[in-house]
Amino acid sequence: MSIIDDKIQWLRMNKAEVNDSSADSVESTYSASKIEAGFVKKTGDTMTGDLHSTERFRPDKIWHAYGGFQNQAETLALDADTWAHVTNATNDLWTGLEADGMTLEDDEMIIANAGDYIGALSITITGGNSKDFLFRVYNVTKDEVMGYNIGGSTTVSNYTNITLPLYLECNAGDHLQVQAYCLAGDDPVLRSAIFYISYLHD
Repeated sequence: MSIIDDKIQWLRMNKAEVNDSSADSVESTYSASKIEAGFVKKTGDTMTGDLHSTERFRPDKIWHAYGGFQNQAETLALDADTWAHVTNATNDLWTGLEADGMTLEDDEMIIANAGDYIGALSITITGGNSKDFLFRVYNVTKDEVMGYNIGGSTTVSNYTNITLPLYLECNAGDHLQVQAYCLAGDDPVLRSAIFYISYLHD
């Protein structure tokens, strides 16, 4: 590690892995004239320690997905005290408007790359008066709930919106479902939904 103009600290990635404990922090103003091509263009390198930049990080790609559905009146049949897949009779309720590293198939999200993902799910429903509904994300492959569930109560003729923050710890190939549950066995009418998922870290 060397100092340029007494302000810029940088590290040339000349080998596959950097294990020098003195390189705990790498600071850069990300100036093309200051950083050699070996720093910004090499692939497959691993750096230990922190990377600090006084400028913005602008990745070309990150695994993510965005989509949902709208203008629907899909009744979801729920048995009392039983979780059910949020879908329709043809398993094409959800639409993926944009995706990288994920695919939407039969109303399930398939994760191509292992890692932790963050995002949000917002869904709007109607239902009977004072009916309580819960929603969650379920990992079909692992047979486990991903994070917490969250719910809301419906009133006649009013839309109820429920928002679920997402933190998903996934393996490559995991299939995820949105699922619903009614505490009293009523059937919600699905009106619209929006989801966003983005890769966070390994």
